[in-house]
Amino acid sequence: MFSFVRRIFGFALFLILICRIATGAELPADVKACFEQIDAVYADVKTYQANVLLSVKINFENQEYKSALSSSLVWEKPNRIKVFTSDKQSSGVLMVSDGKTFIKYLPQEKEYVIKPASDGLRDSDAMRSGSLGQISGIADVTASGKPSEILKEDLLKASMKESVQIDGTPHKVINLVKKLSDKQASIDLFMEEKTGRIRKMIFDNKPLIQEKDGDDELAFLVTDEHVNIRLNEKLGKDVFQFIPPNDANKVDEFTFAKMRRQAEEKAAEEEQKNPLEGKAAPAFKLQDIKGKTHTLEQYKGNAVVLDFWATFCPPCQKEMPVLQKISAKWEPKGVIVLTINSSGEPEQKIKGFMNQFNLSLPVLLDKTGNVGKAYNVQFIPQLVLVDKSGIIKKVIIGLMSEEDLEKEIENLIK
Repeated sequence: MFSFVRRIFGFALFLILICRIATGAELPADVKACFEQIDAVYADVKTYQANVLLSVKINFENQEYKSALSSSLVWEKPNRIKVFTSDKQSSGVLMVSDGKTFIKYLPQEKEYVIKPASDGLRDSDAMRSGSLGQISGIADVTASGKPSEILKEDLLKASMKESVQIDGTPHKVINLVKKLSDKQASIDLFMEEKTGRIRKMIFDNKPLIQEKDGDDELAFLVTDEHVNIRLNEKLGKDVFQFIPPNDANKVDEFTFAKMRRQAEEKAAEEEQKNPLEGKAAPAFKLQDIKGKTHTLEQYKGNAVVLDFWATFCPPCQKEMPVLQKISAKWEPKGVIVLTINSSGEPEQKIKGFMNQFNLSLPVLLDKTGNVGKAYNVQFIPQLVLVDKSGIIKKVIIGLMSEEDLEKEIENLIK
């Protein structure tokens, strides 16, 4: 079974890589009126100040993950910004741009880096750092000058919910359902009735997590809240200045980032030869989605391609049609392609995926995850190429082009 952290990391990547598609959803009159009120508030804003409270809650596979960040945010158009973010575990991070240079300072490490400033606020590294929430969150939306255009991106439907009180102040609640690839995510936007200011947004990303039978506590919530909001207040001339402390060092790359990069480079070098390569492929006995039993032993004398995958994995989705073509071309030459699903997904979901894309490859069900463990599957997709004598010749992690995979199979049967 893939680890909880790595799965969630995969979902994060999934969110980042999603393409935006304009849907042109028709707005109800009451939602349209709220959008117009919000646009009127932020259209002429030159300076913005707020305290930002960001929290994430994930319940998945009987594990709970919570995190919280607090930030002080101030910006001035067109491109000056200052953000200080902290949590309970660190002394925080400061990001500041005076319009010409962007500086990121880590007090705990006593290091800072300098780079050219971006042309606009929404492109600033401070906005894109994650400390102010996800793309299309409050900071991103309000800095755009036309919030409704951002809010309507990928919009499928919008509706009003019952108004609520926040700190004794009435707020209208707008529910937005947005398209994310082939799934949908829901956002509740809380707008102060009197001022039209956006106070809070709650992103319900639950549909992006692979649901399991009986997992009633499944949750993926991101709450983005701005308090003590101040618009168009005059700012002091030194707000966006950074004077390095005497003990701070200017560096080209943070020490921790350099160490991580070097570790990743070393790991990449070591991964060029996977520890499984050259060893006998672990035996298995699994049933496929049609009820047929497969063992590795029965295919001895053939080269075997094992594909560990899941329906929720976008690279896996791209790879499956390629494997279908590989199977049709190479099976007559003694190459057997077997796919193995170790994610614990419902069989009906897997069958639906195979039918949707007209795929006929065998899908073996590794319900316990033991086969995935034996083959050290930590990321998907993972291909394992086994030669005719049962020896693992190559382990491929991640998506490989069809052309490169063809070359690997040619080498496999030499």
